[in-house]
Amino acid sequence: MKLSQIVTNIKRIEVINDQSFESIGLLGHQERKMLVTLYDKKYLDSLKNNGYISCVITYPDLVKEIPKNLGIAVTEHPQDAFYEIHEYLANNTNFYGENFDSRISSETIIADDCYIAKQNVHIGKGTVIEPKAVILENSVIGENVIIRSGAVIGGEGFEPKLVNGKKIIVPHTGGVKINDRVEIQSNSHIAKSVFGGFTEIGENTKIDALVHIAHNVKIGKNCEIAAGAIIAGSTTIRDNVWIGPNATISSEILIEDNAFVALGSAVFKDVKQNSVVLGVPARFLRWRNES
Repeated sequence: MKLSQIVTNIKRIEVINDQSFESIGLLGHQERKMLVTLYDKKYLDSLKNNGYISCVITYPDLVKEIPKNLGIAVTEHPQDAFYEIHEYLANNTNFYGENFDSRISSETIIADDCYIAKQNVHIGKGTVIEPKAVILENSVIGENVIIRSGAVIGGEGFEPKLVNGKKIIVPHTGGVKINDRVEIQSNSHIAKSVFGGFTEIGENTKIDALVHIAHNVKIGKNCEIAAGAIIAGSTTIRDNVWIGPNATISSEILIEDNAFVALGSAVFKDVKQNSVVLGVPARFLRWRNES
């Protein structure tokens, strides 16, 4: 879709350089050909360093600092316009995908009193879904997955914004992708992504009870996430990571392969490969292969 196609439906926007976009996201996201908003000059470096961005909505006085290869639209209220565009696309177009009847393999074990949305769900063979579990729209669940009682897959995420003077929760139009052989225990919640795409759980990862995984989180293979952990939005957790009970991971954090986050820790900065961190705030303790 081109900028010129969408701004005709949103007031007070002028296109300076018309380009196409295929997704919408924030400056830290990595989706193909993204439309983003730049509403503060201090984030200019983030814009310039993200090769996934193709278009930007910003203030008129920032145009000269925007890379010339990007599509540019300007307005006096870029953040408002950005979320208006998102809401318009969600409610009036198929930009975020076509609906389909839910597809559930005949080789599944599904409790009678769980809830599975009638549209936009795919469940692979060998998967088990226990009583009172909830599988909402835009959930893709692989093979031999276990979803324990009371878990919620694909719930609305939490993204409050002030848009046109009103506090709103931004509509979430993405989904959740759970790869093969994942287990999610009772009363955990995995929120769907904000602007299309998926919150994703990698193969063989095991998630304990009462865990919250927020929108746009990417978790790798063979991870273990213990009870009560909270993982905030747009965090990336690589392969073979251990997250201890009641640990809290802040948003947009990178936890590298084979890291260990100890019980009750609060992580506010990236965690290096093979490191063990502990405390509030979490600090480096030792390398994981040390005794």
